[in-house]
Amino acid sequence: MKYTREEIINFIKNGNQNQGALSLTGKYIPPNERFKSFKSTYRLFAKFTYDRRYTKYFEKCIEAVWDDVLLGHIIFCNDVHNIPPALSFVKYYEKEIRAIIGKGENSKIEDYIKKSIGAFWSFVFKRILEYTAQQSICVNRCFGIKKATYYKKE
Repeated sequence: MKYTREEIINFIKNGNQNQGALSLTGKYIPPNERFKSFKSTYRLFAKFTYDRRYTKYFEKCIEAVWDDVLLGHIIFCNDVHNIPPALSFVKYYEKEIRAIIGKGENSKIEDYIKKSIGAFWSFVFKRILEYTAQQSICVNRCFGIKKATYYKKE
């Protein structure tokens, strides 16, 4: 079953108010506490979904989830190469992120945004795709990111 962009955004922002919970993998997931919305699951990062300073990044995250091919590549990089989804995301959208930041070649994303992007991908992998374990690793400081997490199914 395909979902509209609005349904996916609504699920991530607010959770699913219907009888069943939405799954980006297309399978039916019964409603329960594990599938609360991004805002209620990661309260510290709720502003990421609505504050004008951050929504451009949030919209890029949604765009990545909406793109079946890109999401498949992000999952593959995570599963096979242990490349954190947040790192795959920022590498893929490097030009767009640089345009949003509006700085030069060595630009850095502010801490709240880096952590919000990480929380977003944690939500996707742990809450929607049902990965059960995670491992934080040091990365090559893309946009000032020093550590990122990849996910595992145990």
